[in-house]
Formats: sequence, structure tokens, C-alpha cells
Amino acid sequence: RPPLVMSVPAKRLLTSRWTAFASLAAAVVGFAGAWTRGDLLIDGTGMTLYVRLVLDHLVAHGRVGYWMPELWAGTPVWALGPSLPILLLAPLAALFGAAGAVKVGILALQVAGAWGAYTLARALWHDTAAALVAGVVYGLDPLVISHAALIGNEGVVGVIAAAPWLVWSLRRGLRGDGTRYLVAAGLVAAFAILHQAESAYALLPLCALVVVLEARRTRWDGAEITARRFLGRVGLVVGVSFGAIAHWLVPFLVLHKWFVLSPRALVQGELLSGLANTVATEPGLFLHRSGGLHGVVTPVRQNLIAQVQYLGWVPVGVTIVTALLLARRDDERTLSAVLLASAVAVWMSTGAVSLAEGGPVMRGQVMSMALTGLVAGALLGGFVRRLSLRRAKAPVLVAAAAFLFAVPYLRPFVLAQRVVPFLSSIRFPRFYVIAVLGLALGTAWPVSLVHRWLRLHRPRLAGVGSAALAVAVTILVVVDAWPYRSFYRLRAPARAAAYRQAAATLASRPPGSRVDPATFDASPVSSLQGTGAYLTLGWPHAVASAQVWRLTFEAALSPGGYAARALGLSATSYVASEQIDRPTTALAAVTALRLTPNPASLPVVRAYDQSVVVGDRSIAPELAVALAHHNVGVVTGGHQAARSSAATVVGEVLEKSACGQPSMTKPSAGLAGEVSTACAMHRWLSSVLFGADLVDTDRMPGARFRATADSLRGLSVWFHDPPGQSQLVIHELAPDGTTAGREVARVDSSGTDDNGMSFFGFDPVTDSAGKSYVFDVECPDCFSELAPQIVVERGAGRRGNLLLKGRLDPTRTAAFAPVYDRPAPAAPSSTKLDARRLAPGQWQVKTSGARPALVVVAEAYFPGWQARVDGRPAPVLEADGAFLGVAIGPGVHNVTLDYHPPAAVGLGRLITAATLAVLTILGLRSLAGRRRRALRVTSSRIDTRNRLRL
Repeated sequence: RPPLVMSVPAKRLLTSRWTAFASLAAAVVGFAGAWTRGDLLIDGTGMTLYVRLVLDHLVAHGRVGYWMPELWAGTPVWALGPSLPILLLAPLAALFGAAGAVKVGILALQVAGAWGAYTLARALWHDTAAALVAGVVYGLDPLVISHAALIGNEGVVGVIAAAPWLVWSLRRGLRGDGTRYLVAAGLVAAFAILHQAESAYALLPLCALVVVLEARRTRWDGAEITARRFLGRVGLVVGVSFGAIAHWLVPFLVLHKWFVLSPRALVQGELLSGLANTVATEPGLFLHRSGGLHGVVTPVRQNLIAQVQYLGWVPVGVTIVTALLLARRDDERTLSAVLLASAVAVWMSTGAVSLAEGGPVMRGQVMSMALTGLVAGALLGGFVRRLSLRRAKAPVLVAAAAFLFAVPYLRPFVLAQRVVPFLSSIRFPRFYVIAVLGLALGTAWPVSLVHRWLRLHRPRLAGVGSAALAVAVTILVVVDAWPYRSFYRLRAPARAAAYRQAAATLASRPPGSRVDPATFDASPVSSLQGTGAYLTLGWPHAVASAQVWRLTFEAALSPGGYAARALGLSATSYVASEQIDRPTTALAAVTALRLTPNPASLPVVRAYDQSVVVGDRSIAPELAVALAHHNVGVVTGGHQAARSSAATVVGEVLEKSACGQPSMTKPSAGLAGEVSTACAMHRWLSSVLFGADLVDTDRMPGARFRATADSLRGLSVWFHDPPGQSQLVIHELAPDGTTAGREVARVDSSGTDDNGMSFFGFDPVTDSAGKSYVFDVECPDCFSELAPQIVVERGAGRRGNLLLKGRLDPTRTAAFAPVYDRPAPAAPSSTKLDARRLAPGQWQVKTSGARPALVVVAEAYFPGWQARVDGRPAPVLEADGAFLGVAIGPGVHNVTLDYHPPAAVGLGRLITAATLAVLTILGLRSLAGRRRRALRVTSSRIDTRNRLRL
């Protein structure tokens, strides 16, 4: 029979890139369906909230100010995640609204990612059918869909979309196809970093493996290229990337300590006991699909993790086959690099640290780990084989395997946070995002392999056979991912409606008040913010000043009394509490929302006649909580801050570590006790973030401590549950260091202190200063199942004080605070204030009073704020642990506060502008050169034709 052939126009149509793009775009958009009927159910990064805020500023002010007062007591624009994706979506938001703009942006990124996977696969194998399979798998991977339609995480989807384009352009640029590909690789890397740095970290090992293989390939093929020239190409990619993001990266690196995306303790807690540990305990989550994917979603937390992390059985199964076959048949070495990077990414994303901590073998997961080791060994062996190391192959293979085995035990990210500024201010780097690229290429490669085999052995069936296989694989992938289509049409529970009803309550709120929305979902939060109220807390929970974050998010984890006063410092007038119908769900329906006035709320602008200057910034927020409601302000700094403070200084803590042995240069009655309480509260809150231990009272837990002041009159102990009939016994520490000294008190729990901690009070010990004591807590009448538990801090980096049945445990610290006689509250300031916010980042305060005072404005302290008093420059102090403070003298004054971007911002902008300008000039010159060469070639051909005619 004659071979099956196509006409030339039909073949060109099917192999056209525009046809491929249209097909992939139709697949993604068609799979999404009528997304207009659905919601961004979680809005995990708060992208909708950010876009709406930016649009509001554009409408109200004609521009986006550099200071955003609405976000958690204020934050600079460059800290918004960063801000490039938000600004790019603002024009779309004017047409479709904030949520619509995020949806359109996510769909566009899905199409761009699918096209990128197609382009990369086509460049690797020159096979249209296999390339289309790669594009479909990439665009419709459940991991992408869940982060897009379920969470609305435009940042993660942006990084996923950038990955194939980065590999494609980097590969071509390193092979000498043109400098423009190196520039494109740098710009794509910058695009990924600006979308989400913690996910873009995954691209680093991917690019490193590609560079290693390409460096080796240059010698294999005998290319005429020196090592210096090759490193120059790599350097150009890095230079373009960092130059393009300098407008964000430079202020990030210079000012990172002033804000936080997630504190180190929270990252460590997530690694050891949070989501990473959950995934490590159940490695099958990546291959487990929850059944609750239709209708109104109210999944429990475990199922929510499974929905987000699912990779798909079909791509995983086919990719495992690819990994096993790849070692000897990989003519295109890039695939080895991609698959190895993706395998390492999955390994790290399943909680490698937690796998080491928990011991999968001890949990009986021997078979799963053996299978994982088999696949990893095949990938690693194939990658090392590509390097052609000959005699060095075995040592390199053993060293690489040993490194991958040891890396969880080394806790590399925990260690790196201590030395790398970039890591210290972001959450645990997310590596799983590049797993999608490995799955797409791993699923498509067998199609290309079959096509090549058919061309050699059955040339008549090559085209039809490979196309049929591609269609079959695509159908299986779509069937596997089909339940996730419902994510595009999901409706959020009735939370937003309850928030819209509660927003009416805010119509009569005092001007300038803030609201704690009690939720991390941006959609209902935006309904509150639509009333013009400023938020105390929202999602993401840590795009704010590090100190403001401690006064808001940490307060949400603390006892009620402390939480109310901590939120009150940021002028939080209302605290929202939700009534839900299913309290066990992660996304429960809210039937009602109550806005409770916060009795501890302070004005946004306030004044103090007395203040304390503390040199230890780490306890400043907690000390401000303890003193502000005694009409005493807190100024962070030291001698210089003390000289700048015009208020009467009632005491100075000038130690770098006030929680060691604080020394008062001007002690006041009870101040040492407040410092002790603040230090204890700081440790308690840190222990909650890091992961606290709980110790039953049947083990007679207690602690050893040294009193810092006279009149010790009680102990406040943090219990996990109400202590019931617990009894506390306190002894002096004997001279020989034993715990058998004089008994000071034996008391029952007497309620709670003003922080909400369990309080054990006794007659004051007038001469307690400098003496050492021990205590233990007992509950002889409690049932063992109901025995109260005290909270114990671990991993504090200092010698512990915990006692268990009289024996010291030096690795842990009991959560408690000595209580002393408190200072008498100072009189409220007599200074009168008339404050106005002129614009975002601009305040004007008129003052009049007979005494010097400290004026505090509850907006986040950041470098860049400038103050003037009666037109003369004045220092801006960090007041009340987190906010803006200006010292004034007696009389009538006019105080102005303006936020000006620091010098680092200008430097970053200059570098980015210069980078883009140079690239534009070089691009125009290159384009002009190509046109001149094309004209010369054309004219040469014309001359040749004319000569031939003659």
C-alpha cells in the first residue's frame, strides 16, 4: 500500500506554532469553563486584595503612593509581594474588577506555561505530537489548577509558567544560538522572582543542572568555546536577572530586617511540625486525590492539603517509566537535568527535614522509600552518565547520593536562614513547582521515543501511530485531572455575606479606627476594607513591619488580655469573631460575624508625658503592651533615643539583651517586673510559633529562676487548658544548689492575671531581689486524662530552666513569669492633639501642652519616615515597639510626618532603569544589524540574478 502522507498545506497547518498555541489556549480556557460563576475560594496570597487597593489608589489619587496605610498599619509598596504582578493587573482590574483581573491573569499564565512546555519539548525532540502532550500536561496539571482556581495564587502560577521558557532560552543561549537568548533567560528569571521569590528558588537547582550539562556538552561536541566565554554567558544571564529586579531586590536586602514575610521561628515550625511534616508523614498526599471536589467546598485541613499537592497518577506513572529508560536513551541531555531537578524538588517539598526527624523506616514506610530510592537512583545515574566522567563516575555518584541522603539531617534551610539575608525574610522555599515541568516532559518523552522507533521500523505508521499515542495519553491525563475542573466553578461558603452584613456596623465607627478581621481570606476581608476601615491583620499574615506583625498576628495566638492590649496599640477598635457551622473545617461557612469593641484600643495618634527607653528591640513590643495602658510610652534605641525623647524618662534599659540581667540606670518602682513579664511573654509567643511542648502536671513540672526585683508576689504560668485545682509550691534555692530550700508559698490557682495567664498569688516577699527560687505545679486531685498541661518552650538556644520532679532539663524552658508590685499608672498626658492624615504616607499633628511629650502615630516604623516640628527637622523614633514617635517640647507645635523612599530604593530603580535601557539599545542595534545584513543578502541575490540574466 502507498504510505500515509499529508498534503503540504495540511502538514504546515498542523505543525504551525500558531496552531499549537491556539490549540493549547483552547484546551486551557475550555477546561476552565465558565470561571465567572466561581470564586477564588481562598485567595491565598491576597492578590485580589492587593489589586483592589492599587486600583482604589489610582482612582482616588491618580497614582499609587509609595506608602500603603491600609495594609497592617502601613507598608511600602516594594514589600507587596513584590509589587510588579499587582501593578500589571491593575489595568485589567479597571475592566473586570479585582477578582476578574486575577482570574484573567492566571488563565493567561496557564496558557503561557503550556505554550512554553510545547516550545521546549519541540526544541528537544522536533516532534509536534509529543510537544503537544507536554503542553497539555503542563497547562492542566492538577497542581497548577489547584493553585490557580482554588487558591488564586497568581505568584506560584507565574513561576510555573516561567520555568519552561527559562530552560528553553538558557539552553539556546549557552549553546551559542545568540545573545538574545541569554538576555531572555535573565528576564524570565527576573519575572519569576518578582512573582514569588520563595517559589522561584526552585528554578535555581534546575538552572544549575542545565548549566552543568551544557558545560560538559561543549567539550563532548568539540565546540570552540573557552571556559571563560562559557562563564561569561552564565554571568550575563545572572547580571540581566538581578539588574531587572534591582528596584525590588536592593531595598529588600538593605531593609529586610524591618519587615517580615514569615519569621524564622514560623519557618522552622512549618518544617518540623507544620505542613512539611504533614506531607512527610503521609508521602502519598502527592498521589492522593480528595473526593470532595464538587459543589461548595468545606474541606478539612488534611483534604485541603491533598487537593493542593496532587500531581496526578498518569503523569507520575509515565514519568517513572521515563526515568527508568532515560539512563541509556537520552540523546537530549536537558531532559536528564529537568527530571533530576524535579525529583529533588519533590523530595525537598515532601518535607525532607521532617522525613529525617520522623524516620520513615520507623513508621514502616520501607517499601515506599525503597521505590523512591530506585527511581532517584535511576535519575541520578542517568544524569552522572551524561557527564561522561569515566573513572570519576563512581565517586561522583556515591558523593551525590550521600549528599541527598544527608541533606535532610543537615537542615540546610534552617542553617542558611542565619547567614543569608534573602532566606532570613522569606518562608521555606517551595521546590514542588518545578515538579510540573518534569512531569510534562516525562509524560511526553515516551511519545517521542515511540515516534522515533516507528520512523525506523514502521515509517508508514510513524505519523498516525505517534498521533494516536499522543491522543491516548492526553485523554488519560485529562480524565485524571477532570475532577479539578470543578475548582473553576466553586462557590465560597457564606463567609463573605456575613462580612458584608458586619460592614454596616462600621458606618458609625470612630474616625481612624482599625479592625481585626479574624480571618486570613482576602475576599471577606476586602468587604470590610471597602468601608474605608484600615485592617490590623489579614492575609498574607506577614507582609508588614516585623514589629507590627508581632503586635497583630502573635497577639492572635496569645491569651485574651494580652491580645486586646496588643491590638489596642495599633488602634484596633473592633475585633471580629466568626460563628461557623462546622468548626472542624478549614473553609467553614460563617453564619454570623460579630464586631466586638476593643476596650483596650488606643487612639491612632496619642501622646505620653512619660516614657521608657529600651535598648533591646526584641522585647520592645511586649514591654509597650505592659506599659502603654499605664500611660507610659516605650522608645526603642538607647542613649541616643533617650536624648531625642523630650518626655520625662522614667527608666532606661540600655542592655543589648534586656532579658538576661537588665540593669536600670534610673530604676523605677516595678519597672523590673514589667521587663520580666515582657521577656516571659516574648518567649511564650516565640514558643507558640516554633512549636511548644506540653507537660502534664503529674510530672510535677516547674522551673528555676532568679528574682530581678523586690516584692515578689506571685507567678503567672501558661497552661494549655484551665488549671482547675492545680497547686503551686515555691522554694528558695538552697545554698548548695538543691531545690530543698525554705518553702516560700504553697497556693492554689487564683484565676488569671491581666494577660490571661493562670495566676498564683501569695504574700509579697519584700527582699526577693537577687535571690534564686524554684517552683513546681501539682494537681493531686486531677484525673490523669484531665490533668492540666503547662507550656514548655524548646529550641530557644540557651540553657533551659525546666524542672521535672525536681530534676533539671537543660534543653527546655517553662513558660511563666514572676509577678512583682506594679508601678502606679501615670497620669494621662495633658497634651492636646489635632491630627489629620493628609495622604498616604503624610500626617499633620497640631499639639498644645504645658509639658514635653512623646507623640506617637500608629503607623509602622520604617526607614524613610521624616519628621518636622514647626518646620525644623526632628528625629523619628520607634515608639510603642513598632510605630512612629516624635518628641515635642511644651507649647504649641505643628508636627508633620512624611514618608520618603530610602536611598536604597533610588539605587535599585537606577540599576533597573540602566539595565533595561542598555538592553533596549543593544536590542535596537542588533535589530538594525540584522536588517542591514538582510538587505545586503537581498541585494547580493539580486546582483547574482542580474549577472546570470546577462
